[in-house]
Formats: sequence, structure tokens, C-alpha cells
Amino acid sequence: INKDVLITFPMNGDVAEKVMDKETTKAMGGIIVVDHYVKTPEQLAEDIKRYASTSGGQVILGETGVYIPNIHGTMTESEQAVWLEEALTRLSQDEDLIGINYWVFSDGSTELWNKKTRTEKKIAEVLQSFYKPE
Repeated sequence: INKDVLITFPMNGDVAEKVMDKETTKAMGGIIVVDHYVKTPEQLAEDIKRYASTSGGQVILGETGVYIPNIHGTMTESEQAVWLEEALTRLSQDEDLIGINYWVFSDGSTELWNKKTRTEKKIAEVLQSFYKPE
């Protein structure tokens, strides 16, 4: 169909650190995909830098989001928005990060959309501001 398709194999960060050495990463197209949820925006940015450095490749966040109760505790909508804005600000400065998939649109603690009220959450505005800057 004359389209370039990238096939990736997402993994959690612990697995990526163990198996994605430079030789393996190169053989897989020079890209690693990590599903990664961590406590702080600083840790997220540091981890992405480390994955890129140790693998010699570029990184896609296959899944990330905030808040996960057993990692972050509970957060208000405003706290979620601040966390994500800080994380995306840090991540946007990393040339080795080439993609982000925010997880999940609805029906989860990280949701962007509240199905009951049919409204977007504050965190959706933050995400949109990075993808559609004014």
C-alpha cells in the first residue's frame, strides 16, 4: 500500500533495561517502546534519557499517564494537570524521545475524558497544549 510501517514491541522499563542493549536495539530498527508509569516527572525524564543512552536508540513512550493510585496515591484534577505539564515540559526537551502515547482516554484513573459528565478533564487541556500549541 506504499506506506512505511513501524512494528514495535512495547515493554516495561525494567525489561527494556535488561534486554535492549545497543546491538539488540540496532537490530530492531533503533527504537525502543516503553510502557512507563513513575512517581515523578523528574524520574520519567531521567528514565527516558537512561533508556536512550544504554540502548543507543530512540524512545517511544508506548503508554504513560497519571495518576496511578498505587504509584501516585490520589490526585485532584489540578494536581494531575500540573504533574503532566511538568513531565511534558521536561520530555519535550529530549531529542531521543520521538513519540508519546498517553494512556487512557476514558475509564481509568489517568482518563482524559469523564464519560459520566461528558466533559474533558483539565489534564486533556494540558496534553492538547503540547500537541496543538498556539
